[in-house]
Amino acid sequence: MRRLCSDLGLRVLLFQPFRDFEAAPRARMPKNFDRAEAKFDIMEQLGCDLMLVCSNTAPDAIDDDAVAAEDLRGLGARAAQRGFRIGYEALAWGRNVKTFGHVWKIVQKADHPALGMIVDSFHTFAIDDDDAPIAKLPARRSSLRNWPTRR
Repeated sequence: MRRLCSDLGLRVLLFQPFRDFEAAPRARMPKNFDRAEAKFDIMEQLGCDLMLVCSNTAPDAIDDDAVAAEDLRGLGARAAQRGFRIGYEALAWGRNVKTFGHVWKIVQKADHPALGMIVDSFHTFAIDDDDAPIAKLPARRSSLRNWPTRR
């Protein structure tokens, strides 16, 4: 696939979606990290360095920002070991995290250089969230154009 894309002058920029990862019940987290590693293998084959992680939609997701941040920090650390980045996105129908503002708080709490946020206007407008604060977010962590990339 990577060669086909290259032959067409294309590049895979984003692997998505990676769902129901953060703040899952603790017994499920080893399997979630294994799933992530399998996706990293695919990303490597595609020549893609960015994975989109959607906010968890599972009914048993833990409503605790510290737990979500810890999980995302761990994922960021694993991604960084392979030269990858993680972009965390709020889903309008996320179980506990529905807004980009909430995502930003968790990303800040996780505090890992390979972790940033992705803002999808669909999810912002679907719940009638105020988009004005987006302009105040630091571009280095919230804009794909400014994150360092692997070439």
